[in-house]
Amino acid sequence: DAVNYTFLGEKVTVIPNISSFDRGERAKLDNRKILMVGRFSVQKGYDFLIEAVKQIKDQFGDWTIDIYGDGENREEIYKEIIKM
Repeated sequence: DAVNYTFLGEKVTVIPNISSFDRGERAKLDNRKILMVGRFSVQKGYDFLIEAVKQIKDQFGDWTIDIYGDGENREEIYKEIIKM
């Protein structure tokens, strides 16, 4: 389960890396934010994520995405985000 704590004065929630995220209830989607944390590599599918976010923004407008990580494809992914 998620663990809440304070880090540098900010509330932080850590969600463990598990195989299934099905909680039995649907997210309310009040924040209109997508968060992705991971290594910037081909295997992680950032190209699909960027395209999906573009479609979401085109259809719904005010969604944002926060991406955190580093890796061998960081510059390529950054350029694709700027292009979109």
